Amino acid sequence: MELQDLITFFGYMSLINFGVLLFSFTIITISGKWVHRLHGKIFNIPEETVGKSLYLTIAFYKILIILFNVVPWIVLKLMA
Repeated sequence: MELQDLITFFGYMSLINFGVLLFSFTIITISGKWVHRLHGKIFNIPEETVGKSLYLTIAFYKILIILFNVVPWIVLKLMA
């Protein structure tokens, strides 16, 4: 696999993952109470805890995207 192919791969992977992150954040923001009730029933946790859990999940996902998608893309761009 060529270096340029890897740069393109990590670039598209970063865009797709940030798109999923933005979509998730938008859905949680727009339909707030409904999402909290639904997740509270599914996972059997209080609605007050669901907000914190969703926030931490989104934060963790963002960190993973940066660590495993964006950083390798930047390093490969610097190598090229």
